[in-house]
Parts: sequence; C-alpha cells; structure tokens
Amino acid sequence: MREQAEHQSGIQELIRRLRKHPDDYQAWHALGHEHEEAGRLELAVKAYEMSLRTPRGWYSYCLCSWHRLGHLYDSLHLPVKAFNAYHRLLAAHPQDPCALAGLGWIHAERGEQVRAISYYTRALAADPENVDVCNNLALAYENIRDFDRALLLYQQALSLEPRHLHSLWNRGLLYERMGDQPRALLAYQTLLDIYPDHPDAKRMLSLIHERGRFLPAYDRLDSQA
Repeated sequence: MREQAEHQSGIQELIRRLRKHPDDYQAWHALGHEHEEAGRLELAVKAYEMSLRTPRGWYSYCLCSWHRLGHLYDSLHLPVKAFNAYHRLLAAHPQDPCALAGLGWIHAERGEQVRAISYYTRALAADPENVDVCNNLALAYENIRDFDRALLLYQQALSLEPRHLHSLWNRGLLYERMGDQPRALLAYQTLLDIYPDHPDAKRMLSLIHERGRFLPAYDRLDSQA
C-alpha cells in the first residue's frame, strides 16, 4: 500500500508539471515509468508515446521511450507495434540487445525461426550473459531440429544460471525429442531437485517410469550431460 501511494504521489506531481509544461518530454517519460511500475501498462504506453510527440522528443529520452514501448507492446500482445518500436531503436543503436532479442521473439512467435536465430545470435553477442536470450536461441535451433546446437546452448544457459527454470525444463524436453530417455530422466530429476513442486517435471518422470525405462543409481546431471 505504501509503495502504491508513493507511485500515485509521483504520478500526480508529474501531471501537475505537465499541465504547466506539456512539451516536457522528460516528464512524459517519467510518467510512463511511474505508470509501468504501478502496473498500469496502457497508461504507461500512452505516456511514453506522448514523450515521442514532443518537439524535443528525440535524443536520449526518445530512445529510452522506444525501448520501453517495445517491451510493453510485447506484454500487451501488440506485435506489429513492438516490431516497429524495436526497429526504431535499432536505427539509432544497431546492437541494442533488448531490441535484437525482442525482434527475435517476434519472429519466433511467427514461426520464422531462421530470422529469430539471426536476431537472437546478435543479441547474445551484444549481451553474452543474457541467459533468457541463450535459452530462446536454443529453442529456435530446436525448432529447426538442430538438436546438437540447441543442447549446447541450453548447457550454456545453465552454466550462466544453474537454476534457470526454462532451460532446465527445455533440456529435459529436448532429450525426450532426441530419444535419450536416461538423460531426460536425469534432467527432470535435476529440475525437481531445485524446484520440488514443478508439476510438469513430476508428470514427465512418471511417464518415463511407466515406459519401463528405469535407471540404476546415478550422479546428478553434470555439464557433460
């Protein structure tokens, strides 16, 4: 409640400031940020868009607004607007990892995996420790059935963040697709060691055991799995 009240106070102050100076692009951007922090995504979008319409809407705050708009359009399931926002950002910063990753996501959702791989690869080069991009790039390779490269990337993601839920889960699914039941079992068990209540991993373990593919005693999956 206190945090919500602070956001509301900040919003009201910015609105008063904008009534006096409606072309204050910094105030519009700050208002977008306050709305975003308060979870009012549609209002955040409107404020960021207004910052771009002011006479001084270009330069640093403009690029920040395009950055936030790309993310918010994605969250609001507006892929065309997100696509345009990310491209506007790339026009100014061709190696911006957020814009590259965002475009990778949009192309992946369209089923355009080769384009997705291109953008994700550039995003990972710009931000080599971004575990989410690494995982998404692995999934894109998996979707074109380049399983060996996908597996290497899932392992890379887990070397960056051993508790990364999506990579732990996706690795198990990939072993299933590769027909490697023993490693799939190990992968799901590793996931459950970290997230004991994960319902899908429990279900997959049960299915593997029902197929009669039981393993002897084993060590936990390591980096060579």
